[in-house]
Amino acid sequence: MSDKISYYKFKNLRPSQMLLQALALIQQNEDIEEALRQIRILSRNRGKKTTVELLKLLTAYCDEKFDLDKELKELETIPPKKHDDFLLGYPTRRISCAVVNTPSPCVNKTVGHIEDLEIKIEECFHQFECLLRERFESPIKVQEIEGYIFPKPSDFHARFFTKEDGNLKHQTVTVLADAIHLIRTLETDRKDAADALIEQRLRKRLICSKIDGLSFWRLQKLPFAVQQEHETCSSEILELQGNLEKEMQKLKKLKNLVSKEEATTMTLKRDVQFMKEHKPLLEEKLFVETEILRKLYEKRDEALASCQAVRDALDQILFQYQLTIRMSKKEKERMVRDLKVAEENLDRTEKDLKNTQQVFKHYCTEVEKVKKSLDLQKEELHFLRKNRQETRTKVNELTTKLIELKKVVYLNSEKIKKLEEECETSLNEYQDALLEAYFKKLIRDQTGLAIMIKNRMETVMAEHEEQKRYMEVKKEDALQALSEMEAPFQELLEEVARVKELKDEQIETIQALEVHKEEVVRRRTQIQMEYVQRKSEMLEAIVTSKKRRVTLAKEIELAKTTIVTLTKEIKHTKEELETKRDEKIFLDEKLGKLREIYEFAKYNRSNYKELFDMLIDELKILEVRMSQERKALDNSLMSRKEILQTKTIKYHISLDENLRLAQEYQQALKHFLQVKDWYLDEFHKKMSAKAAVRDGLQLLLLQERMHFSLVEYFILRTLFSKLELEMTQRRAHGNICRIILLERKADTLVQRIIDFMQSLSDGSWKTEG
Repeated sequence: MSDKISYYKFKNLRPSQMLLQALALIQQNEDIEEALRQIRILSRNRGKKTTVELLKLLTAYCDEKFDLDKELKELETIPPKKHDDFLLGYPTRRISCAVVNTPSPCVNKTVGHIEDLEIKIEECFHQFECLLRERFESPIKVQEIEGYIFPKPSDFHARFFTKEDGNLKHQTVTVLADAIHLIRTLETDRKDAADALIEQRLRKRLICSKIDGLSFWRLQKLPFAVQQEHETCSSEILELQGNLEKEMQKLKKLKNLVSKEEATTMTLKRDVQFMKEHKPLLEEKLFVETEILRKLYEKRDEALASCQAVRDALDQILFQYQLTIRMSKKEKERMVRDLKVAEENLDRTEKDLKNTQQVFKHYCTEVEKVKKSLDLQKEELHFLRKNRQETRTKVNELTTKLIELKKVVYLNSEKIKKLEEECETSLNEYQDALLEAYFKKLIRDQTGLAIMIKNRMETVMAEHEEQKRYMEVKKEDALQALSEMEAPFQELLEEVARVKELKDEQIETIQALEVHKEEVVRRRTQIQMEYVQRKSEMLEAIVTSKKRRVTLAKEIELAKTTIVTLTKEIKHTKEELETKRDEKIFLDEKLGKLREIYEFAKYNRSNYKELFDMLIDELKILEVRMSQERKALDNSLMSRKEILQTKTIKYHISLDENLRLAQEYQQALKHFLQVKDWYLDEFHKKMSAKAAVRDGLQLLLLQERMHFSLVEYFILRTLFSKLELEMTQRRAHGNICRIILLERKADTLVQRIIDFMQSLSDGSWKTEG
């Protein structure tokens, strides 16, 4: 193919066929791996650069020259677009197909052809890799030609080292010609589309100028109302344009997101392919992990036992907590009793106040008697003075009693405050002790596990290094044995098998330790989660206890408010007493004036009666008010007691429900753990069965390989024995020849001796001299 090949000969071929033919030509050469890697990298991109690189690679690997300098120069003169690495820098399908009249394929069709070619290239690469694997995995066959031993040519050599097909070069040239023709047609389509675009832009400018002129004319001719409507429409159009711009920005963001997602999908595909390639290693690792899981289950049982012990300790702590709550309830009841005693004392003081009021009424009656018989009964006045002193003493006694009651109330309030503070401190100390004990236990467990893991890792690493040294020593011994050919082949195979078993055991131990480490980390996270859950439960219990404490505090506050109201009433009665005392002093003064002005007493008697009647009316009104207030207080106390009883009943009901729910939760948890253990056992059985099947398959593969190697060894041994037979036959033939010569020499010597003996008997030896 020294002449140039015309384009029209290869016009009917598809691009995928051309690229496959080119790859078939490239596979004839031996130095092909770097070129195939470059083609694989370039096939992922699309554009002018990829086509140029592919053309250069294809021409470089062809034996005969092809005149592509002009085509490459024309391609390099084309200015690259912004997205040349990602897409072809040409107009869209609508413009190119509408403008171009030549029967050339569209850009989208070419992109589809290129995608087909990419798929075919990847298939070829995959086939090539599979053939390489088959070539390295398949045993080398031996054949004997004229007494010499040669390896037989395999299918790989037959496929990639035959150079008899001359049509492959012809097909590569057709592929290149078709690609160049496609690029030229696309370039012409792009130029025509660009010219059409320029024309359309010019037409757009002319139309816009005409529209502006017509709009100006219409604005001059049409009235003001139309102009206003136009302004409103223009504002709406501006708003719509703003909305359009926002939507365009959103569209750009979505496009960026789509590009990022495509990149992530490509990476995921690569990861999936990598996982498929390393599937057997992962299966071996899984088998090792299942063996380690069995050990971890045993350790899990130990951990569950420790967890059960922790739960027992927690139950004891909860029992102590409930005892403290009961003690606090008893103290609360005692405080309620003290409050009741204080209320009884207040009732007694009220009764004493009533007695004083009755005494005051008695005094009033005595004052009336004095007014009637002032002139005649001085002795009665003296008696009244004595009674006045007695009433004063009684009032003083009542005041002392009130002061004592105030002191008692104050002491009770201080006791209540102290009890609240003690409850808070006891609760806080209990919570701190629980948390500290739990944290200390967790830290000890974690530190112990970490130290165990570190020691185990160090021992395993030391064993691994020792076994590595042992392996190196064994390798050197094996090489010496092979070079000297002194040790038999079977012993070497046994040693290699032992070394492999030791290596596999080391790998399994390392993987088991890694899995154990991961399991320890997982257990640590689980323990932390359980601790958080338990902490949340304890906090909820504390919150409930706090709520109960708040309710108790509210009840105590209500009792305090009642005490405050009672103290206010006592103050009010004291004020009334003071007023009465003032009135009494005023009456005493009046009596003195009456002594001085006895003459005017009879005249002013009627006025004093009226005043006295007014005071009596006011006292009755006060008594009515006091009775009404007492009734209201009794009603409020009864209603609050009823509310307390209902709340206590609800509280007991809620406690019973909580206990029932806790029991149901424990039962469900036990069932879940049993089901989980069953599923884990089934999974372990399945994994062990799979591992047994996998080991059987590996043993079968090893037996097949051993069979092939033994066949080759026996063939070589037979050939070697044949050579030794030939050598021994040659040596035997030489020995036979030597024996024949010796026999001939012996015959000649015997004949000479016989002749000599005959000559001695005849005496001819003398004559012959």
